[in-house]
Amino acid sequence: ARARLEIASGDEPTYLALSHSLEAGSYREIYRVGTPLHVQYPPGYPIWLIFVRHATGERIELIPAFNLALVALTFAMIFAVARRLQPGWLALALLLLLVLSHGMLWIGGSYYSEALFLFLSTGALVATLRVEDVKQRSAFPAIILALLAFLTRSVGIAVLAAVGVWLWRRRL
Repeated sequence: ARARLEIASGDEPTYLALSHSLEAGSYREIYRVGTPLHVQYPPGYPIWLIFVRHATGERIELIPAFNLALVALTFAMIFAVARRLQPGWLALALLLLLVLSHGMLWIGGSYYSEALFLFLSTGALVATLRVEDVKQRSAFPAIILALLAFLTRSVGIAVLAAVGVWLWRRRL
């Protein structure tokens, strides 16, 4: 009795199928003959989808709501950092530009991994700023968030490299 869900591209069902596969204990393309191991996408977002699916009672049409919440949290992190670095009105202008950005609106309403990657990579970079401000030697949040960003999207290797260079420069 569930209404048909319209999914536009091939990546969205792939992520959902991979989350089911991970839940069954493997990382295989269960939608292909012979169920080969999957090598295209890192497993971070399918793992996130397992949590989202269970939190919503398998109502996959609510995944964009969770992605929108991740984008909103990312905006909050960016605004908090901008407010510390610049006057309040400039930080608010930056937030306004982000909120009105077509790309950000698309990311928030999609089934793709961009929202989770944006949240994790922004969190890693914010964590490096927090260590700079407090002068503490605990860089573990930045390292963990950078690793999670890499496990969400392959381009996360750049975040991992950035945190690595930051650690090397700080000699932590």
